Amino acid sequence: MEKLQLDFKKRSTAEELVQTIHEIRTGARVSSILLDEVKVRWNALPRRRPLCDSYIRQAENWITRFMKFVKDSNGALREMSQVQSMVCRSFFKSEEERGVTAKTYNNTLIFLRAVFHALRKDAGLAENPFEGIPTRDGVAIPIRFASLG
Repeated sequence: MEKLQLDFKKRSTAEELVQTIHEIRTGARVSSILLDEVKVRWNALPRRRPLCDSYIRQAENWITRFMKFVKDSNGALREMSQVQSMVCRSFFKSEEERGVTAKTYNNTLIFLRAVFHALRKDAGLAENPFEGIPTRDGVAIPIRFASLG
């Protein structure tokens, strides 16, 4: 028990030291965003023009699916800054196994990469965990609609 208390004290002291150094250098403490807040924070980002409702629903589904994967694969992760590239690669491996098309895979990757980029400073991210994950090559399959006549 004493060893556990000592380890906790060391960790909290080290975290406080990092916070103090960051505060001295930047004038602000290192902030973070809880995984449960990502969707709300993304919706609140300033934009040149409003997003259409269908895109917002699709984007929120991408965020929800990723956050569910993160929580299911590692329940200890609580903040965006704790998400590492290994988790992101695992998510996209599961997307491939799920059978998503290259277009869906790429749209999801590009969107999540952009979300983590846009929120990086508020989340205290040193780097974007989606950087380095390549998009997939794929052939677009045209959809043919049956005539209603």
